[in-house]
Amino acid sequence: MLDLTGIMVSSIMMLIVIVRAVQLDSRMPWFERPSDPDTSPTGLERARANAARHIPAWRRRWLRDIVHAQGSRLGFNDLLVAAIGKPLDPTGFEAHLMARYLG
Repeated sequence: MLDLTGIMVSSIMMLIVIVRAVQLDSRMPWFERPSDPDTSPTGLERARANAARHIPAWRRRWLRDIVHAQGSRLGFNDLLVAAIGKPLDPTGFEAHLMARYLG
């Protein structure tokens, strides 16, 4: 019985010491919480917010439903075929480069 009482008393004393140490340590400058990061919007974020505000609601709905929804539904090549009717072909670009720089 005496051993159990001694263990309980020493456990309570250790708990008191730990609580007191945390209380003292929390008052020291190295325990201060870091300041919150600057969450003010950057110039680009402000420009995007202003641009989104000036787009009419009907155009935002159209962009969301017709344009952006398709991009998340199809893969790159399938989306390209759906948009222009044929797969990506570099011959037109090659012809343009030949005519511009070599012709």
